[in-house]
Amino acid sequence: MSSTTSSSVAGSGGPFDQAFLQEQRQLLVQQRDRARAVERDLLTEVDEVGPDHPGDAELDDDAAQNGSVAMDRDWRMSQAEEERRRAMEAEAALARIDDGSYGRCDTCGGFVGRQRLQAEPATRRCLSCERLPRR
Repeated sequence: MSSTTSSSVAGSGGPFDQAFLQEQRQLLVQQRDRARAVERDLLTEVDEVGPDHPGDAELDDDAAQNGSVAMDRDWRMSQAEEERRRAMEAEAALARIDDGSYGRCDTCGGFVGRQRLQAEPATRRCLSCERLPRR
């Protein structure tokens, strides 16, 4: 039996073999890249919507339109921030793969289940701890 395909990752103590970790790495890279692209598109759209507070010369008589533009801009900024957070979470998970701590629950120190990691590759908590109220 080959030690590169069936053994746990050295130092991780986890039940995750190299093939599983490679699959997770690919998913995380895809998630990170997708989040960065969406963030970039949203920020481009924000720039196209216009300035946060238009100058007096740009104000018109339609206050509702101005309010709508501001709300649209704020929504896009909020969504861009969410995508930035997703990209950072994926980066952090990739670093955990590299340092051997991937799949360890940040709360209890136990292992996050394989199925949970497949569903949410960047997760930091096991399902039991995720159900606990956050402090």
